[in-house]
Amino acid sequence: MLKEDIPERFHLKNNRRVMDVFAYGDEGWTITEWNATVLQRFGDKGDHGYDNTLDSMKPFFIAQGPAFKQGASVEPIQNVDIYPLICFLLEIEPSANNGSLTRAKLLLNDKYLNGADLKTDCNFAFVTLFAFIVVHIRPFI
Repeated sequence: MLKEDIPERFHLKNNRRVMDVFAYGDEGWTITEWNATVLQRFGDKGDHGYDNTLDSMKPFFIAQGPAFKQGASVEPIQNVDIYPLICFLLEIEPSANNGSLTRAKLLLNDKYLNGADLKTDCNFAFVTLFAFIVVHIRPFI
């Protein structure tokens, strides 16, 4: 497809690193050069970079610490939403990005949403934040 036809959900249409023609494979396929070195390196391992609406591309997100509600659950968070969340928790200004705090804010305790200083919270050192991309592993065809 042409660059201007890339779906908005890919967050790539305005990226200067994307060329004028864009291709991506169906889930389970990998587009690569054909040579023995590449095949040996990949073997039957998983891959990434498929359509971000696929369940296999959604992140598995677990967070614990004073800023988070205990036992809270939200709809899946997009990978691009993790960066602004971490910046918010660390009280640093994020660089331009395609993420949003809309879903992640539902996980946060009200006192942190209302301006509590995370840096002075005595439990801040114990904040743990994990984001895992669960990739459905299948052999390359």
